[in-house]
Amino acid sequence: MPRYCSAQEGKPRATRKILRLVQSCFRERHGILSAGVRRSDPEERVGGGGTRGFWLCRVCLSRLLPSSFLPDEDQGYAYINMQLPNAASLERTAAASRTLRKTLSDTPGVQYYSSVVGFSLLSSVRTSYSAFYFVTLKPWSKRETRTEQYQEIKARLNRQLSKLPQGAVFTFSPPAIPGVGTSGGFQFVLEDRAGRDVQFLSNNLAKFLAAARKRPEIGTISTTFLPSVPQQFVQVDQEKVLKLGVAINDVYQTIQAFMAGCS
Repeated sequence: MPRYCSAQEGKPRATRKILRLVQSCFRERHGILSAGVRRSDPEERVGGGGTRGFWLCRVCLSRLLPSSFLPDEDQGYAYINMQLPNAASLERTAAASRTLRKTLSDTPGVQYYSSVVGFSLLSSVRTSYSAFYFVTLKPWSKRETRTEQYQEIKARLNRQLSKLPQGAVFTFSPPAIPGVGTSGGFQFVLEDRAGRDVQFLSNNLAKFLAAARKRPEIGTISTTFLPSVPQQFVQVDQEKVLKLGVAINDVYQTIQAFMAGCS
């Protein structure tokens, strides 16, 4: 250690003796440690192999298991949302709903289903041009083939429902945690903070959806925003309603149903 020894020049003799003793102890311990490392080489190879095997298993499991915080799991049921053109009548929505029922009846793995015509679960609004389906699948023990698995059923339904000419129909998963939201996956709110008109928001929404559909991570994306539906503001005379003995909520619900969901 030339630099270390040169640094000792000019120091008292007692200090140099102490430093030499420290160097001697360091060399002795260094030799013992080096010999121990050489003897532990076989064990080191075993440990290194075990570590590499652990990381290999981790990579394989990450490809097989869901990677999201709330994965899209098979809960035994699914939802379907139907949206026809704006202001379509209930009769037209009911007719389109009958076509959807036939598709569900021919789908392997589906046990039964129920529908609500005139309501959208995604927007929670009563409209004459919307319908909602609650699809119950067969028990897990009876769905043995690949075509009867949850993801296969949902993918097949979306392929078939996208071909229906009546309107926009798609299936989606329930929330991973019951009570948290109305659907699985994620929800996104696009806001117009500049205070522009509805057309400005509609144009930017179209650009956002076009860019999102190009992402390989996103399977299906849709919106409940209908820019072509006009907004109507209705002022209710609450005092007169109370004098007539009618509940305020009944008045608002009647207006909402009559105006095809506008609020």
